[in-house]
Amino acid sequence: MNIYKRLGINLRNARHRRRLSQKELAEKLGCSSAHIGKIENANVHCTIGELERIAAALDVDYIDLITKRDT
Repeated sequence: MNIYKRLGINLRNARHRRRLSQKELAEKLGCSSAHIGKIENANVHCTIGELERIAAALDVDYIDLITKRDT
């Protein structure tokens, strides 16, 4: 599994654990829910800065979003 697919899976799982919709997470980050969906589906790559903001919004370590095998 490549890093972008793993990120997408981990992001979706972390978001669900916090009971946030894509729209709610997007509002916290100041982006669109479509962008969150694209990251979750590995259709767009995010920057390290964006990854750090996503992790902070979900209260997780950004390293876990790209390394943890959370399926």
